[in-house]
Amino acid sequence: MNVKNQDKAIHLREHIFEMLHNRKLSPFPRSPRLDMKYIADSFNNIHPDILQKITTPDQPFNVRTVMLFNRLVEATTDFDMVSTLFYQYPELVPVHNSTKNDVQILYAQQNRWKAHALCIFYEAANQMVYVYDREYINITSAKSDFIERRYPNLKNITFVEPKTIQMDSVSCGAYSIAYATTLILGHDPRTYKLKTRSLLSSICGSSMFDDPKMLRKHILKMYKSKKLLPFPK
Repeated sequence: MNVKNQDKAIHLREHIFEMLHNRKLSPFPRSPRLDMKYIADSFNNIHPDILQKITTPDQPFNVRTVMLFNRLVEATTDFDMVSTLFYQYPELVPVHNSTKNDVQILYAQQNRWKAHALCIFYEAANQMVYVYDREYINITSAKSDFIERRYPNLKNITFVEPKTIQMDSVSCGAYSIAYATTLILGHDPRTYKLKTRSLLSSICGSSMFDDPKMLRKHILKMYKSKKLLPFPK
């Protein structure tokens, strides 16, 4: 057998054959985790659109760029990232196991021209959702519906201002991925200072000139290495 060209749908074909043989529909077996070998090509040959979004400083991340991060998490950790496509259909959002912590990136339209990504953390011990963003950020109905559907036992939602905050208007996706990675790796963005200091911000002593290009470079590094890596402090 040519290992390089194995049939990735072999188990699906076997199940279809079994249903035809039994003349009866039956549920397809579900894998507990996303297998990296099935999605490796997405990281070995990153789509040009995703590369352009990551490497262009004034370009906000789109859904495709965030979804690639979701797939990386699904394949390499015990966390279950829900596809951003579910935000359009909150009634289909899978209910989370309330005994486990959970991290999600919510990505939805704020208005006709602008979308905003933000990171949330569900703490199972307190049944609380922490939103890592500025408190004045509007939780849209789509995001609210997602949270209520995902965590039916939720007691409260509270905003947490991260130690490193977004200073521009286009890098919410990069910051959300940085916060989510930090949480998944066992740290708290409210105390974990991300390395974004530019020469100008160091000279002026102000975070106003922080440079999110460092976050973008690290995200690309994670995609190419196919694993989560701690963001530099």
